[in-house]
Amino acid sequence: MSRAWYVLHTISGLENSVVEKIKKETLKNEEIKKIIVNIKILTENVEVKGKNDKKIVKKQRLFPGYVLMELDLPQDEQKLESFLRTINNIHGVIGFLGAKVEKSSLKSFKVPPKPLSIEEVRAIFEKAGEFKSKAFVDLSSSFEPGNQVKITSGPFKGLVGTVVEVYPDKHKLKVNVSIFNRETPLNINFDQVEKI
Repeated sequence: MSRAWYVLHTISGLENSVVEKIKKETLKNEEIKKIIVNIKILTENVEVKGKNDKKIVKKQRLFPGYVLMELDLPQDEQKLESFLRTINNIHGVIGFLGAKVEKSSLKSFKVPPKPLSIEEVRAIFEKAGEFKSKAFVDLSSSFEPGNQVKITSGPFKGLVGTVVEVYPDKHKLKVNVSIFNRETPLNINFDQVEKI
């Protein structure tokens, strides 16, 4: 599978504890270290009134009970099963969104977790004010030369093209599209395209 963002459902209030336990697991297990690329608990700054009506800025969880994880899930079913079981056995974890677990003595995953689309990730990071953060820039790694993409916004909306180059530092892709039966290179922000 390719690298993508997934949502881990946790018991509300235990998000930080779950993230710490996952980080400890990555130190113990080399396979898990290869799978987990990034972990985020999104927060926003909120103004609250303190003593004497003073305004205080506090960090508040944007999505209580949820942790975003960028994962590079393995193709091997046994490794995937082992990873999912390890994460699900951490205290405070409810499970990955979209994953279906078979109820038996050994938890077996019928369906692996469903990744977030690039549009969903963009909307989440925009809401958190981290649109230009490293976490969002890492989305560029999901595009590789040769990928077929559809342009989703801008003057070339609806055109289909092939990725020629990826510029993660500029948040752009060079995409070849056919205009009037001629290959035309376009430089497009990677949030303006989706993989086909």
